[in-house]
Amino acid sequence: MVGGPLPPPLVMVSYPEVPADLATRLNDLITALQTSSGQLQGFSGLMQDFIGQVHKAVEHVASISEGHSTQTLLETWLLSLNDSSQSHSGMSEVASHLSSPLSSLQEQVQAVKSGMSLITELQANGGRVPRTAADEVQKDIDDFNNALNTISIALDGAAKLIKALNDTWPRTCATGFTPGNRYPTFAPGSFDQHMMKMSGDLSGAFNSSAGQRIINKLGEEEGQTLIALAQANGADLDRVAQFVDQGADPQLIDCWIQSGHPADVIDLGRLREFYVKSHLDTLIPDYGGDVQEQVKLSVEGASARADFVTSNAIIEVSGGPRLSTKVLNDKMKQFSVYSKIASQTGRRVYFLWDKSSGAPVPPELQRQAKRWGVTIVEFP
Repeated sequence: MVGGPLPPPLVMVSYPEVPADLATRLNDLITALQTSSGQLQGFSGLMQDFIGQVHKAVEHVASISEGHSTQTLLETWLLSLNDSSQSHSGMSEVASHLSSPLSSLQEQVQAVKSGMSLITELQANGGRVPRTAADEVQKDIDDFNNALNTISIALDGAAKLIKALNDTWPRTCATGFTPGNRYPTFAPGSFDQHMMKMSGDLSGAFNSSAGQRIINKLGEEEGQTLIALAQANGADLDRVAQFVDQGADPQLIDCWIQSGHPADVIDLGRLREFYVKSHLDTLIPDYGGDVQEQVKLSVEGASARADFVTSNAIIEVSGGPRLSTKVLNDKMKQFSVYSKIASQTGRRVYFLWDKSSGAPVPPELQRQAKRWGVTIVEFP
């Protein structure tokens, strides 16, 4: 009896160990690079538009106003122009650096897909293939490895170029501002005084009893600027003077004036709470949402009323210049209640301290905050 032809002998072919979803990952990476490159180019264009718009605005302010604030604005803008131009060119350069790996991925992705299909078959066969097909299979594996190597070189090169760009980037802006730190700002309305003088007489407001209290407390330029802002927005000048008398920082008053000067903000405590609520996204970026005010919290027979409770935070607001012994004791009890509630609900506790009075957080409150895991955040 004569048998049929024998199958060709099998030989082992080595292949790289790669994730089964490698092709999907590469497609996702292509999409991410395309999105990032497009966004950077878009942001670069927006930055250029922004530079032009701000430059025109600064020129306009300079043409109709005068004084220290205006001069400071001009000087700051000239320095900021250097920073913003660098941001514009930096984003363009990064987008350019991403183009090389993107092109490489797009060129090699089909070779990777074909290679992954072959590797899947080899994994199923334990790496054994007919001897007659071994050379062709090995060539396909080599093509697959070359494609991965080409992609790796392109990605590594782009990463090094971007790192080099980042390493040479100034850590302090030309203006002296340090990225990541809280930045100095002009108080809202800093340039209104001179502009309003051109369109109307504010002498009555400046010379009123409330106006004189404000000017005597803050000084002529800052006081008149605040009065002009209050007049422009229809805010109660007596209320502004009351805030100033209580030691409120002009930034807090500016915020209240330009946010509709709500009538229920009647004292410094409410003013601080109003400012904090208006700036939660910068003071506590992860505060969550669903802001509730004056919430009574109870646990283990003790209770405390929090200024704000959000989905992620319990927030208490306070400030100097000096807290009475009773208030200090009340705050320490509040820390205990808030901490216990936070441990049950997954929230974090924050103590917002108004530093504008110049008074630091009392040492005893600092110790209790550390004991109960309360985060202290100073403002404005």
